[in-house]
Amino acid sequence: MKLGKVVKSDSHCDYVIQVDDEMEVIAPPQADDFGFGSFVKLETEDRHWAVGLIYDSQLFNPAYLNTGPRLVSQPDPFFTLTSSEKLELCCGLS
Repeated sequence: MKLGKVVKSDSHCDYVIQVDDEMEVIAPPQADDFGFGSFVKLETEDRHWAVGLIYDSQLFNPAYLNTGPRLVSQPDPFFTLTSSEKLELCCGLS
């Protein structure tokens, strides 16, 4: 099963993948597919190039710091939580 795509590499043996969601694929992976300690393989259609272990997970807000130009000098005193459908799930592989 395809979990997602590599979005970052911290070193030659430490990768961060973005887990696919229902907006990207018809049947996204379930939580049991990418749980802590799960073994995974990294491969393309042409070759198999690594085996890894999921050691971390984190929520990522892709809209963070993407607010565009500010029109006022005073910050907005009201903070709102990001809705869960805007968050991406990333997992660390080593």
